[in-house]
Amino acid sequence: MCDNEKKIIEIYEETHLPENGWLQGCMTCSIITSNLIDLKKETRKYIFKIYLCKTCVNKNLMDNEKFQKNLQGYIDSNYQ
Repeated sequence: MCDNEKKIIEIYEETHLPENGWLQGCMTCSIITSNLIDLKKETRKYIFKIYLCKTCVNKNLMDNEKFQKNLQGYIDSNYQ
């Protein structure tokens, strides 16, 4: 990886599926999905994406303050 390249981090709920597959568990309800959402949060080293099923996206979870706080805590504790 070059100095100017950022690593993409995909955040999902752990399931029986392989880690490097294009289907993963929705971060909130664990339903298997391919729906990957770009987060507005980036660091010098990382770009973050999250797996959310369409039902959870329709609930506007990305606008939910509690969800954002929990997600930010996860990112801060694992990638800072």
